[in-house]
Amino acid sequence: MEAGLQVLNQSGALQIDSLYVNFVLISSGVAATSVNSGFSEVWYYTEIASQRKESVIAVRCETEFVCFNSLDSNGNVVHRVLTHYYPVGFAYWIFAADPPADSGFGLEVFNAAGTRVFQASEKYMRLISYTNIPVPSGQDWAAISSRGLRSAFAQGSYCAFLEGATIPVPGGPPVSFGAIRVLTARTTRDGAQYRITPLNIFNVNLGNTDRGRAVFMMIDVTGY
Repeated sequence: MEAGLQVLNQSGALQIDSLYVNFVLISSGVAATSVNSGFSEVWYYTEIASQRKESVIAVRCETEFVCFNSLDSNGNVVHRVLTHYYPVGFAYWIFAADPPADSGFGLEVFNAAGTRVFQASEKYMRLISYTNIPVPSGQDWAAISSRGLRSAFAQGSYCAFLEGATIPVPGGPPVSFGAIRVLTARTTRDGAQYRITPLNIFNVNLGNTDRGRAVFMMIDVTGY
């Protein structure tokens, strides 16, 4: 580490120094899904443009949801939030990899090159937990705690997998189907629940893909 200011927590762990890096809250609000996705399963969506090259959206929604990202013509991230079965409202917070702004007051920390790396007036991403799991099978909900904090759910990876099957039919041709399944979530008072849910089902067997792993984060949005 470089010489200079160090901020430690009560356990003696380093929190802030000249090498500090974090995502900054750039916008928050309430939105609602309204557009039918056109998938065979009923999903409604809305899009929220971050106007940033690198951004993460954290969502609080009691209805089952999933988030995907795309890029606009300028290479900025557009967050697409989909809710299952119904068009509903949700709260969101967008964090971006922006350098902290000059507020003119409060504690500021600079690195050796003179670049501002911390500004006390900014609202930074506060990570409660980071989960990296094999994609679960089945439709049962699994739970994760927010440790008593007001939290939002952020997907760190956008995991989808393909399942296919062909079923023999006595006296007739076999029946084939396929499904794209995704990791979805819903927030609760105590944290969040997550599971695998069909996004789209179609009448052809395209085979199966490895379930892989899913990554998600619980973000503390208390006071945000």
